[in-house]
Amino acid sequence: MTDALPIWRVAKELGVAASTDFRWRHRFHKAPTLSKVSEVCGVIEADEMFFTTNLKGSRNIEGRSSRKRGGMGSAKEKGERVPVLIVRDRNGGLSDFVLKNNTKQEIHAALKPIINDDSILCSDGTMVYKSLAKDIGIKHYRCIISQGTRVIGGAFHIQGVNGYMGRFRSWMSRFNGVNTNYLANYLGWMRSLEGIKKNGGLTLQTLMGTVLNQKEIL
Repeated sequence: MTDALPIWRVAKELGVAASTDFRWRHRFHKAPTLSKVSEVCGVIEADEMFFTTNLKGSRNIEGRSSRKRGGMGSAKEKGERVPVLIVRDRNGGLSDFVLKNNTKQEIHAALKPIINDDSILCSDGTMVYKSLAKDIGIKHYRCIISQGTRVIGGAFHIQGVNGYMGRFRSWMSRFNGVNTNYLANYLGWMRSLEGIKKNGGLTLQTLMGTVLNQKEIL
């Protein structure tokens, strides 16, 4: 799990069936997926990224023919994209949300419960964050790159969250696409790997987490 190897590679190295590796991988994903920070505070950065809808491994696909490794899809087309909201603070607090339609209501519902009201929010020029900051009553800086505004006051920017999104995209590329239904699991996995940098290592106990309570394993 620490090496983030694709399923076929793990199955080969461990001498197990790919289906066995797949089942256990997603059992191990349960704890990291559910383990999110309850609050972000201080200087907060928020932004969205988009993935092409992926039905990899699905037996029945309605409305279109199957694709090879997600080919022919476009994350720019509204019906083809899956929005993911990433929020992090400068203290290492990190959370993510797979959204349905990337609406103002969804983003507000995701962020309002976890943003400390003494925080400062940094975002791009999307107006939804301006209204969010107004509703919460916090200071807000808009970094509109298209207008040449990358950093405000020497400290307020979204480079941290954008850097994380870049690392996530690069890390995901090794899997040659994952089914959209499992995207939240991979986000949780990436968060756990980021935590390794601070906490020293990924342990079996961390991976098991809530899995030990699953009757299906007994």
